[in-house]
Amino acid sequence: MKTKSILLIFLLLVLSANLVNATTQDVSISLLNQDPDPAIAGDIIEIKLAIENKGDILDNLIIEIEPTYPFLEISGEELIEEVGSLQTTQSSGYSKVVKFNLKVDPDAKAGNYNLNVKYYEENGGYIIQDTVSIEVENEDSAEIIYIDQIELLPGKKTELKFTINNVGSSPLRDLTFSWSNEDEVILPVGSDDTKYIKSLGVGESTVLSYNVMADSSEDAGLYKLDLSLVYNDPITNEENIVNTIAGIYVGGETDFEVAFSDNSEGEMAFTIANIGSNDATSVSIKIPKQEAVKVNGASSNIIGNLNKGDYTVATFKMNANSEDILILIDYTDTTGERITTTKVVNTGISSNSDFQSTEGETKNMPGSRMGPGGMGNMTSGVSKLIPIVKWVGISLLILIIGIIGFKIHKKKQKQKKRQ
Repeated sequence: MKTKSILLIFLLLVLSANLVNATTQDVSISLLNQDPDPAIAGDIIEIKLAIENKGDILDNLIIEIEPTYPFLEISGEELIEEVGSLQTTQSSGYSKVVKFNLKVDPDAKAGNYNLNVKYYEENGGYIIQDTVSIEVENEDSAEIIYIDQIELLPGKKTELKFTINNVGSSPLRDLTFSWSNEDEVILPVGSDDTKYIKSLGVGESTVLSYNVMADSSEDAGLYKLDLSLVYNDPITNEENIVNTIAGIYVGGETDFEVAFSDNSEGEMAFTIANIGSNDATSVSIKIPKQEAVKVNGASSNIIGNLNKGDYTVATFKMNANSEDILILIDYTDTTGERITTTKVVNTGISSNSDFQSTEGETKNMPGSRMGPGGMGNMTSGVSKLIPIVKWVGISLLILIIGIIGFKIHKKKQKQKKRQ
């Protein structure tokens, strides 16, 4: 009986101790503030926790956080805070504030997440778990990546494409894109300069296409495009505007037309006109080596600058035995690039099988038949007979002179005898 009384007294003492201990552990932890609010995926968040003691006075209180997804520990930042002595709020309303810094996972989706918090007294032998809820949102961001054209030919309709990309971590909706050129040298054709995008997901891009044209009456040069992208921030619902600029060069290459002008006294003249939309500088005309064309002098002719709409005449000492002549035009375009253009010019000249080409050999021109019995064999046979006929003629001439000389000599002899 005495033993049972002792055990009962012991159990009452243990229960009383637990009740006292429970009283001393009546601590409340709440989220006082977070910066930014809401937290942004990929950014650092500062968390302030308010610690209130509704029980008895606590000594050597420690607060510790255990970050789980989407919260990440920052190197060098403490996850444990020593609060020390904490008075009871029942009489004084006293509380303490502790601060922690964490990073939010860049790929975190928008939502509310729990952060695990635990508290205990140093060497107190107990640990109490708690949680605080933190709101996370995705950062919005859009950018104009690039324009697919850097050069426009004046007066020519060209497709111009702009690429818009969502580089943020939240979807974008109701985007408006527009562009303008304050000089009005470059203008859209068949539409205005504004296009709308209903939505653009995270990591997605879209291509906006315009038909544009540059004014052919303006000077070549680099022109500025002002680009604007407007969309609503999904977090603050405020309007965001992205303004940037891009440069497009108006100018570049040009085109030529070459016509056969004259053929007299071993010279051939060609008219060269700049029919493109850009000026050309340092223009030169060249007759390359080709069959049925014989150049007797310089094969190139420097004519200098040739503005759009202008023309000039280039003359060469040459003979041709072909309806078509190949001509090369070298020039420097408005960007400074050296360009070579090839033209085939119709001369209207009929072919002649006896014509000697640039290499000095007999060439068969278009229209001549080749093979056995053809004009090619006839030409070759005639060429071989020419030396024979030449020597036969010379021999006959010498013979005739000899006969005439003999007759004159004989006549003189007869006259001497009569005297």
